Amino acid sequence: MIKHTATVGPWVSMGDFNIIRDAQEKISNTLPDLNDIIEFNSYLERCGLDDLPGTGCEFTWFNKHDISTRVYSKLDRVFTNADWILSFTQTFASFPAPTISDHSPALLQFSGDPPPKKQFKFLNYWIDHPDYKNRVSVAWSQWMAGNSMHRLMAKLKSVTNALRDFHFANFSGIEQRLEEKRTELSGCFDALRGDPLSETLINREKSVSKEFWSLKEAESKILMQRAKLHDIKYNDVGSSYFFAKLKERQQSQFINEIQDTHGNTYSGLQSVGDAFVDYYKQL
Repeated sequence: MIKHTATVGPWVSMGDFNIIRDAQEKISNTLPDLNDIIEFNSYLERCGLDDLPGTGCEFTWFNKHDISTRVYSKLDRVFTNADWILSFTQTFASFPAPTISDHSPALLQFSGDPPPKKQFKFLNYWIDHPDYKNRVSVAWSQWMAGNSMHRLMAKLKSVTNALRDFHFANFSGIEQRLEEKRTELSGCFDALRGDPLSETLINREKSVSKEFWSLKEAESKILMQRAKLHDIKYNDVGSSYFFAKLKERQQSQFINEIQDTHGNTYSGLQSVGDAFVDYYKQL
């Protein structure tokens, strides 16, 4: 039933699934059944469901036996589909320590905090652009005052700013640029139908086509690097699954909760930040 419904709109499925997804999700004297793991993961893939990034206990169930027969497993999970990740970007799963029960509670939490500020990231596709080396060379060769370390930091900042401007000039709004080139290319084909042997129109069509595929390749490589999903082919980059995995990766880098050395748990952007500051002040 889930297989047919979880593909329509935002879906979340949570609870005790009584099975693990990976052999490392179990501590026991007996080996896990790999066939069950493969079948479970295959079913989740067909349903379009995946684990929501979470905090808390790594193993959500234990059998309370003695050490010789004790078992720890991750059985409780929160699964969401691509539409959920795209619709509710500030949600995460939480698995607090169990008390009376042998299971950790599975909580779906909504964070009201804004996403973290974007950090500078080097995009591999930049080096393919003919103007890349010149931009970096000009920024690095600028004279900087101060001691050696200060000059190094100043040069790195200069290169960073130059690359940001370079990206904005050549790749910013790449989706809109692609759509504009697609429309322009369609207009070239329409014109060629009226005059198929026009040298001017043929050269124009070739030029626009080259620009379009260059932007398309850049978009693919940029998205592939950001999501780090090298197994997804270029023709899948526009799927909701791809963008959901991109959002999921961004969410996983956001610290929703943290526990201090006294066992106190803090959640929320401000509280987590204060906990980090207090920890390092005490070192």
